[in-house]
Amino acid sequence: MQGERKIIWLFGGSGSGKSSVAYSTAERLRSKDHLAATFFFSRKHLSRSQTDHVFPTIAYRIGLLHAHAKEVIIKAIKDDPELLTAEKSRREQFEKLVTDPLRALQYVWCTKRAMIFDAADEGEGDQINDLVYMLIELLRDPSIPISSILFTSRPLFRLGSLTRNNGIESMFISLRIEDFEATHDIEVFLCDSLRRIYEDRELQFMHPQPWPPPNLIASLLNRIRGQFIVAATICRLIRDATDPIECLDLVSDMYTGEVEPLSLNLTGIDSVYYHILSDCDTTSRIPGAKCLADITALAETLSLSDLCRLFATRDVPKHITHLSAIVVIPSIESRDTVQVYHASLRDYLSDESRSQEFYVHPKVSHQRLVCMCLRLMKRDLRKDICGLEDPSKLHSEFEDFIYRREAYISGALRYACLYWPYHLLRSECTEETRALVVYFVKKQLLFFVEASAIIGSLHAAVNGLTDVQRAISKWKPSDDQKLALKLLYDAVRLVLQFIEPISNSALQLYASALPMCPVITQLSSTYRDLFKDSEVSVEYGLNNPWNYIIRTFAVEDGASIVMSPDGRRYATVVSTAMAMSASGIPARTPSTIYSRPKAM
Repeated sequence: MQGERKIIWLFGGSGSGKSSVAYSTAERLRSKDHLAATFFFSRKHLSRSQTDHVFPTIAYRIGLLHAHAKEVIIKAIKDDPELLTAEKSRREQFEKLVTDPLRALQYVWCTKRAMIFDAADEGEGDQINDLVYMLIELLRDPSIPISSILFTSRPLFRLGSLTRNNGIESMFISLRIEDFEATHDIEVFLCDSLRRIYEDRELQFMHPQPWPPPNLIASLLNRIRGQFIVAATICRLIRDATDPIECLDLVSDMYTGEVEPLSLNLTGIDSVYYHILSDCDTTSRIPGAKCLADITALAETLSLSDLCRLFATRDVPKHITHLSAIVVIPSIESRDTVQVYHASLRDYLSDESRSQEFYVHPKVSHQRLVCMCLRLMKRDLRKDICGLEDPSKLHSEFEDFIYRREAYISGALRYACLYWPYHLLRSECTEETRALVVYFVKKQLLFFVEASAIIGSLHAAVNGLTDVQRAISKWKPSDDQKLALKLLYDAVRLVLQFIEPISNSALQLYASALPMCPVITQLSSTYRDLFKDSEVSVEYGLNNPWNYIIRTFAVEDGASIVMSPDGRRYATVVSTAMAMSASGIPARTPSTIYSRPKAM
């Protein structure tokens, strides 16, 4: 990958071995000190399907490689801690966390290095385009010691429009993994994997060598046709079988048509998936498929114990035990997460023409998940959930704060708080969903805000509540809809006005923020009991509705006006005078975000 600066784009179908190529290439480059950084996108993790974490991850990798780069990165973060947050623009992150540190290594790295980005098709489309355009700048800048960038993705990624519209075709090399003969590699993989199974399961007492026979290996290779995922799944299926020899014979018979467990195309992964899903008691097949579909729809993987809490049943292990060939299933005591081996399983379950009776519409899974999240929060959320008691103390002043947080907010509850809006936006709107959402906003909305402050996700909570407003606005008009929209609007306004004190001490939500909420708002009247004992008393000024000021914050001099994409909000400096702090030291220029009045 040395020589002329290029972006190499490797295309390949699902399960064709693209990620294996990315991993092995990364290891080979790393062993020669030719690797700068990697990032592996994944639909199994919401945080890795977006570009929010790409540049901080690259910066971390680069910082580990050399002290010069590390110093530049640390200084940038000290100067602007928000560089590590999703709220910071990707452009600023790119320049401060990637470009500047790499430029500092211009005369340090004797050999230019490469970057690798796997599964680009599993990231958000427009975000990936922006990422590629910025990375091209690294290749064009002679002061940046980066020579090549490798991307992998499925063929559906629209590389043509990405390059043609910007006149950068000459910088791209496009390759198809199917153009490479992989039969020998798969043969080596199959033989090595089956040899390990033979030794680990002590099959020599049941079947003499050679096992499996060469003709059986040849038959499998002919049917697998270069699909690494099929080979890997077959090996896991045999490894976990009660009788590996019988299992291999069954797989062989299935591929040669001597048994008829399915009527699907036998040259791909579908036949293997169908066989594994069917390999249990008939009454367990559909519940197992539903459970599996819900697991693949999660925004973030969870441990088995947290899955049981979220799903509110101890039957999760029972539903997925027979799926160990396609799902990583840790023990109930382990903190390791349950996850599918390959993203193609989600595609299979959501395509009725492929999965047939195991088909589960994604909206149905998201509907079940949002209801699970809302029920869990209904059970577990409460005022002062961590027993902090004293709102005057910052979180950092509690020596056991982290212990309390882990003890009282389970991984399942944390997941519910973070991702219930995500599932709501993607779900079918049912009577059950509406009833749970209305109950939540009327009874638990502020407990949710408190928990979000404790787990450090207030900004995400604001974004989530805004998404919920958008979802509820599509409901059939009713009194409950109007009430819910009013409460959500008030909650967002309250959090934004008091985000700093609530972030540092969650109980300030009840001690100071709520008492200062305009009394004519729906939030103030609905949640009055939560602050009736507050020591804060406001004499006047709360009889008016929310004004147009959403949030006041500090900015450096010379800040410009910024308009939001929808034109509803903009930020601008409203005072050029230097404010004086209590100590007499000039403070930074205050800035305010305004909310435009809605058109009547």
